[in-house]
Amino acid sequence: MKATNGAELGRCVFCRDLLYNSEASLQHAQAYFKNSKIVCGHCLLDLKDPCLEAFIAKEREESEYKEVLLDKVREHGWSINPATGKLVKIKSKSLIKTQTMGKERGN
Repeated sequence: MKATNGAELGRCVFCRDLLYNSEASLQHAQAYFKNSKIVCGHCLLDLKDPCLEAFIAKEREESEYKEVLLDKVREHGWSINPATGKLVKIKSKSLIKTQTMGKERGN
């Protein structure tokens, strides 16, 4: 059920100011609810820079993790096809020799 215009919504979890269902100011108009918690517009703007820094750090960490995984995959004889993004087995002379030797032994 939507609150009527001017109805009290609650308090901001950071600055503890009362928030109302109103378009009167940035503080009230841009209030954000998440998991039954409310953050006023002013606190959202204050959180913009730390959130952006956290996002950039997460992206950097994921790219480093991806590089480590690619190195591990290459160690085991696989590479990534740039066109499809799928793993493909690298055919090397030593790998072919072992495969043929195994087949000869089995006969």
